[in-house]
Amino acid sequence: MKATNQKDAQWVEMFCAEAKKLGGSTSANQKRFFNAAVEHGKDMEPAGPLAGQCR
Repeated sequence: MKATNQKDAQWVEMFCAEAKKLGGSTSANQKRFFNAAVEHGKDMEPAGPLAGQCR
């Protein structure tokens, strides 16, 4: 690996660890939200004008 890639990987690991530390645990409401997303998938995603402006 090049030195820059190794340094970038170290930065990524450091920021991921810090984010996990500062983020705390997942709340019950967040777990319900993720469970619904996994259970229903993209079928429940809005389409057309409800989805917003296309870029």
